[in-house]
Amino acid sequence: DTNNEIHQLSRSAKATVGGLRKVTKQLNNTMNTINTHLHTVSGGVDRLNSDLNRQQQETEMVASAISEMTSTSEEVASNAASAAQQTQLASAEANNGDQLVQEVVNSIQSISSEVNELTNMIEQVEQNSNSIGTVMDVIQNIAEQTNLLALNAAIEAARAGEAGRGFSVVADEVRNLAQQTAKSTTEIREMIERLQGNTRSAVQRMELSNDKVKSSVEMTSQAGEALSAITNSVSSISDASVQIASAAEEQTSVSEDVSRNIENISTIAIETSSSSNNMAQAISELDNAGKELQRVIGLFRT
Repeated sequence: DTNNEIHQLSRSAKATVGGLRKVTKQLNNTMNTINTHLHTVSGGVDRLNSDLNRQQQETEMVASAISEMTSTSEEVASNAASAAQQTQLASAEANNGDQLVQEVVNSIQSISSEVNELTNMIEQVEQNSNSIGTVMDVIQNIAEQTNLLALNAAIEAARAGEAGRGFSVVADEVRNLAQQTAKSTTEIREMIERLQGNTRSAVQRMELSNDKVKSSVEMTSQAGEALSAITNSVSSISDASVQIASAAEEQTSVSEDVSRNIENISTIAIETSSSSNNMAQAISELDNAGKELQRVIGLFRT
């Protein structure tokens, strides 16, 4: 009985050892597979750490570029706003200048109208002088004829002798009156001629002045048109500056949003890198534990 029990125990021990060897072999194979996967995962974690470091560096570079772009956008917005303010002031000054030019044009046109009226009045004076000259010609002719008649009457009175003496005195008085009339007519004619000369000179000067006034009106009108064009251009520049300032402000806002997102990405990358390092450390510890387990399993083989 004792031998049978020993034999059964021996068989059971052999079976147990055989089972342990099978389990040990399977466990060893499993550990080899786990080690292979651990090495693969470890390599992936190393590459992930490398990629995360590179991503973090690139993210920092992008963040720096975004920061510079934001600073530039703020400067552009500030300059554009200042330019818009200056162009608005220039536009206001140009508008004032345009109004002044229009007032000058209106004043010059009023002067031109008055000059034309004065020219017409002077021409009317010249025409009246010509009419007076015509009347004076008639008076001159009458005086000459009267003088001639008085001379003939004096001759006839002389022929009549004593009877024509009284008539001769009258004829002399008439002749003297005719001569005085002729003399006065000549003086008046000379005065009229001088007046006509002065009138013609005044008309010529007024015409020259009127031409200059018209030229001034034209030049001032051109200046007004130029100021209007400048005003329109300045207004367009002002609108463009306002649009640039608005776009720069929007770009600054977008850049700030992008910068915040990049900071979030950088934070996530840092956290991921930390987690990856922890994972690598855990894998290393697991690998060491696997090696220790393989060593223990090796003891069962022997």
